[in-house]
Amino acid sequence: MTEKKQSTFFLEFFAGCLSGIGKVFVGQPFDIVKVRLQAAGEGMKPSIASTIANIYRNEGGLLAFWKGSLPPIMGVAASVSLQFGVNENVKKLFEEYNAGKKLTFAQLFACGFIAGIANAVVAIPAEHIRINF
Repeated sequence: MTEKKQSTFFLEFFAGCLSGIGKVFVGQPFDIVKVRLQAAGEGMKPSIASTIANIYRNEGGLLAFWKGSLPPIMGVAASVSLQFGVNENVKKLFEEYNAGKKLTFAQLFACGFIAGIANAVVAIPAEHIRINF
């Protein structure tokens, strides 16, 4: 593998890792509020606004919305990195096979399918651990 190909190979995975971190950073506050609403006791129907206010007031301000983010960041960053990197690198393999011609729908489907399987290998155990522990 040439130095340029090797650097782009790892760059695809690094870009996916950054994407996964961004995904958790943006989604974590919504997830915390959703879980709090779901965990409300029977007969209690707190509003979204009151849940947000309670978290902010009672749990440490704005940073409370990202409390406990490290495990999801690690799991999502790893799985999205793998999915993104595998998808892009399989596309490059098909492009070499096609001698620079545009990829067919079936080839694009195969790229996504292979990337999804690679993602599942990491995401399923990570989600199992996250949910059960």
